[in-house]
Amino acid sequence: MAEKLYKTVDGVRLEMTDEEATAYLSSITIQTAEELKAESMRLTRFELLSATDVYTLSDFPLTDSQKTELLNYRQALRNLPTQSGFPNVDFPTKPSFIGD
Repeated sequence: MAEKLYKTVDGVRLEMTDEEATAYLSSITIQTAEELKAESMRLTRFELLSATDVYTLSDFPLTDSQKTELLNYRQALRNLPTQSGFPNVDFPTKPSFIGD
């Protein structure tokens, strides 16, 4: 191998053997643009769900209709990856009472 690869074992940086380097390099896969978009959408979905967690607290002041709208929005976010055509789908519309 022309360029050396390294690993960390118990906090110590060690050079990989040729066999280790070959095994490591053969395990790397290149993601397609579609896979990268899906990964990005899942990350954004996680962030959107996390941003609405506070609204699910039992003492957060929401009307019954807002609670229903919130739960429907969160479920739509969870269902996003199962939609036909994912990752080429739109995110659900965020309820108007949810801040940015």
